[in-house]
Amino acid sequence: MKFLLDESADFPLAEVLSRLGHDVTAIARDYSHALRDEDVLAIANNEERILITNDHDFGELIFRRQLPHAEEMNMIRQCHDDDFETIYDIINDAARAYKGVIPADRWQEPYMPREELRREIEDGVQFWGYEEAGELLGVMGIQPVQDVTLIRHAYVRSDSQKQGIGGRLLTTLQGQTGRPLLIGTWADATWAVRFYEKHGFRLVSPAQKEQLLRAYWSIPDRQVQTSVVLADERWLRRTA
Repeated sequence: MKFLLDESADFPLAEVLSRLGHDVTAIARDYSHALRDEDVLAIANNEERILITNDHDFGELIFRRQLPHAEEMNMIRQCHDDDFETIYDIINDAARAYKGVIPADRWQEPYMPREELRREIEDGVQFWGYEEAGELLGVMGIQPVQDVTLIRHAYVRSDSQKQGIGGRLLTTLQGQTGRPLLIGTWADATWAVRFYEKHGFRLVSPAQKEQLLRAYWSIPDRQVQTSVVLADERWLRRTA
């Protein structure tokens, strides 16, 4: 993948993404300093790069000002308080794929109520979003817990799936931490398991799964029973 980090993004992310095999440039390192937003947009468009930014206002700015190529802009950015309703909508739209698949006693309408989403954010889940032409199409959370980092609540709008959005978000979040990464998902959501395996994660044993879910997640016993855990190479090396 080809990424462009603007000046608001964490510079170490560029090195991590490069080590993962991606083509990464950074405004602070590879271009003139103090570029205008128009210039950053032109670079991303001309070099066909996904822009990674911590500047929440950047997307609103380029579309409000109708800058050239704005309608073609793909961006990955941190989500903020005013994204809450959009995050809520994306999660509950995409989670409908679970209905009739996961155990019936684990399904509810809506799948994630607003109160639960607020608690997750208050407990330290930081959402990142994939934005295209000014619209947030997918979200994925990251949460540091003790000595690991968890990937949480990864969802893409149902009409925008199978376009690589989840993979781009996951790649970006892999570059946000030097800790081992763990992911929990429903055992019956086989498509989710395959997605994470495609990106280098591996299922842990049932015994390890139970230990990890009880150590790093706060979930009911029934969810522990019906879930699986996948780990990245850093975790697997540590436990070999």
